[in-house]
Amino acid sequence: MVDGEKVHIERKNKSFIEESRESIAYLKKREEFLSRIFENEQMLIVVWALDGRIVWFNRYTQAVIGIAEILGKGGNEGPTLSIFSFFL
Repeated sequence: MVDGEKVHIERKNKSFIEESRESIAYLKKREEFLSRIFENEQMLIVVWALDGRIVWFNRYTQAVIGIAEILGKGGNEGPTLSIFSFFL
């Protein structure tokens, strides 16, 4: 019986590991897909952290506004950009 229980546990773990690998593969594909969309979109896309720092922007935003040098700035580290500053 002990051996039977051990095999049963190994099967559960194997199933869990396989499910985890499948989930990770799915998430990687989804991330790559969304990344291609956001990077190649011809519109301004900027992501701010809650403290006002710019944490990400797409290539089009960089080309139009030229904000590469301020990535990560804002909050206590430097000027905080408002979304309205893009339209002034």
